[in-house]
Amino acid sequence: MITNKKYLWIIVIISLVTILSLKGNGLLFGQLFNKNSQNLISLDEVNKDSKIAEVLYFRRSRRNYNNKQVPFNVFTQVVWSTEGINIDGISGPTRTSPSAGATNPLVIYISVSNVETLDNGLYRYLPKKHALKYIIKEDISNSLAKAALDQNAVREAPVTLIITANYNDTTNRYGERGIKYVHIESGAAAQNALLTIQNHGMGGVIIGAFENDKLQDVMGDISEEPLVILPFGYYNS
Repeated sequence: MITNKKYLWIIVIISLVTILSLKGNGLLFGQLFNKNSQNLISLDEVNKDSKIAEVLYFRRSRRNYNNKQVPFNVFTQVVWSTEGINIDGISGPTRTSPSAGATNPLVIYISVSNVETLDNGLYRYLPKKHALKYIIKEDISNSLAKAALDQNAVREAPVTLIITANYNDTTNRYGERGIKYVHIESGAAAQNALLTIQNHGMGGVIIGAFENDKLQDVMGDISEEPLVILPFGYYNS
């Protein structure tokens, strides 16, 4: 019995010495089982007081929208944010989304079903004129939704952006690598739109699940390749 107690005290003492040694080296007990955590560097707390940080912090994917009409000035800001012209660069007008070699392969279409002063239908955005071209003069929301695997977000949204691209505009300069550049640009344009949407108290969602051929047919047999569908609108919190 005494021998057992003696060994028990030896184990306790060794354990305490080990813990104190680890603490002295700046290690936590949990780090004994996670050696990788010894290489972690804590970052400063995010300052959510800045406008961009606030928008990023509250950004969510929203798929359910109410019947509130989208004001025309807000609609304009969202459309411009995708591929609009901001300043005149060395090689010509630059866009809100970065483009490899300023090849600007993206073409933005907008399906409208509830926007102030706008007739329902499909429009094409013309960045250099900052204007819309009326393509289809009827609401195509239901047909778009069917092409997008019958997703209600597309059917119910007052506005749906369709980001498309002419790959040749970029691949003629960069070869097959240009395909990747086009995808990077479409992602940047979509995020621009999402953040602008959030900034105006609305919500949206990026959708990649759709049938390209069917979507092109619904949009009037367009030649561009559809990359992203982005429905948005006001939602009930």
